[in-house]
Amino acid sequence: MNYWLVAAGLVSAFTFGIHVFAGGPELHLPLMQSALPPVAKSVWSVVWHSISAMILLNAMAFLLAARPHAQARVICTYPLAVSFCITALFLFYGVTQHSSLTVLPQWTLFVASSVLAIIGLMNV
Repeated sequence: MNYWLVAAGLVSAFTFGIHVFAGGPELHLPLMQSALPPVAKSVWSVVWHSISAMILLNAMAFLLAARPHAQARVICTYPLAVSFCITALFLFYGVTQHSSLTVLPQWTLFVASSVLAIIGLMNV
C-alpha cells in the first residue's frame, strides 16, 4: 500500500467535503436563489456538480492507485493534470482579480493532494 497516495486521496476526499458542505451554502445556493436567468442557473448547476464529481473522482483515483500492484503512474496522470490546472486557475484569478493568493485559498488543497501524489509516485 502506498500511503502517500492514500494521503493524496484523503486530501481530495476532504476537498470534496469542503466543496459540498461549505461551498454549497456559500456559493451554489446563493447563485441559485439570485436573479440570474434560468438557463444561467442551469449552467451554473452543471458546472458546480461537475466540479464535485471531478474532485470525488480524483480522490477515488488516488486511492485506487495506492493499492499494491496498481498502475499508479497511469491512474494518477489525469487527476494530477486536473489538479495542476485548477491550481493554476485559482492562482491566476486570485492574483489578477484580487492581487492576493489568500482570497481564493482553494488552490492550497489541490497543491497538497498533488504534492502527496507526486511523492507517492516517486516511491512506486
